[in-house]
Amino acid sequence: MTAQPLVDEFGLLGDALARCLDAIETCAVPQANQCGWGTWELDQRGEPLALSAARPALYDGNAGIAWALRTLGRDDGLAPAGGSDGIPGLLGGSAGADLAAGVAPRPDLAGRGYDLGGGLAGDLLALVRTGSGLAVVTALVDAIAAGARWDGEGCCWPDVAEGEVLCGLAHGVSGVVLALAEAMAAFPVLSGRAAPLIAGGLRWEAAWFDPVSGGWPDLRGDGPASYPVLWCHGAAGVAAVRLRLVQLGLDLDYPAEAIAAEAHTAVLACGRELTRAAALARTGGFGVVPGGLTLCHGLGGPLDVLVLAAEVWDEPGHLHAARRIASDLLVGAPEDPLDWPSGLRADGCLGLFVGTAGTALLLARLLEPARVGSLSLLAF
Repeated sequence: MTAQPLVDEFGLLGDALARCLDAIETCAVPQANQCGWGTWELDQRGEPLALSAARPALYDGNAGIAWALRTLGRDDGLAPAGGSDGIPGLLGGSAGADLAAGVAPRPDLAGRGYDLGGGLAGDLLALVRTGSGLAVVTALVDAIAAGARWDGEGCCWPDVAEGEVLCGLAHGVSGVVLALAEAMAAFPVLSGRAAPLIAGGLRWEAAWFDPVSGGWPDLRGDGPASYPVLWCHGAAGVAAVRLRLVQLGLDLDYPAEAIAAEAHTAVLACGRELTRAAALARTGGFGVVPGGLTLCHGLGGPLDVLVLAAEVWDEPGHLHAARRIASDLLVGAPEDPLDWPSGLRADGCLGLFVGTAGTALLLARLLEPARVGSLSLLAF
């Protein structure tokens, strides 16, 4: 790549980042010594009902927005409104609010599931990220081990209520694998407990890989299988976890070559999806790109994966490609980031995983990867 386009990309990305931060600050709702932002309450079908400035969730509420602003040096010193509502879980509950505040969560093991989004894997990741001690981390690893369902050499973690088992990061086996891997890396003494579970989870997901589509299926529902390239379900989340495993270099009863191959395959899937989205935007405009640059349901996951691949494999071409594609998409974007496609069925989304806060972090990561860690791994 020549020097001039790279300079143009930096200017475009930097300007978009500044507009995202300005939009978030414009929407702030100060409340005494707290600050909130209008975020959408959703019904059971995911349809927006009303805006609330007191939702505490990491996923799409005040905790995640405040964390993004603090990471990017725009912290106003006010606590996020809503505090912790007592609901367990990482993405929508107390563990996420604690993680955003840098406070170790206090997990409640009773009746919990095992996924990253709302289950014990999310609590485990938050514990490790906040530097919690060995005893509480061990208790979570043991609880996850007790919930594993083994099928030969592979294992998975069924949903407690419905028995559903999924691939992927947010609610699938990859999310449990990530949390266990981070715990094992932080506390090598746990390798005897965690390593077999990690290897078993990798074998279970590998059995679902489809070589024709080059991806992993979304196993929700009874309809025809789809193979999305998203952070929550599909190749983007799978890629992030495999890249992290390559980076950690853990001693597992699962070939390192297989992990590397899965990472390469998933990164390629992300590249194809980004290329497709860029072509779609050239003909129909940025508004037709599903999810925009948001992390969970949009292109934020695949773009973050390319940055992570550049870091793990020391291949700057992946970073250059991510910057170029993001710049191509932004050329046709509306001036106001609140008019960009969101991760919800609503306009003006600000949340970390579904809106402007996460997009701001993504843009900052594209500009300075050493400053902002991986969004996909909640390591920023």
